[in-house]
Amino acid sequence: MKWFLIVVFAGMSPDGFKDVYVFEEPHYTELQDCINAANDPDMIQVFVQKMVNDYQRVKDIEKVICSPEDKLKMMKNNEEEA
Repeated sequence: MKWFLIVVFAGMSPDGFKDVYVFEEPHYTELQDCINAANDPDMIQVFVQKMVNDYQRVKDIEKVICSPEDKLKMMKNNEEEA
């Protein structure tokens, strides 16, 4: 099973949804590997730099989660239906 690191940003978007950032790379084969990466200071720097490059600014983070691929697909499908 693939695991993905997901950042949930603080606040709400104008349409009432939470803004999230899904790191599709790297992905992990074990939950513990994802958790370890989320707590590794060197990896945190890599993740933050990627988000800053994409958003061109720093955004407040509410939480970071590790999600299995099937849950991520369900979340994407629900987003497309909204």
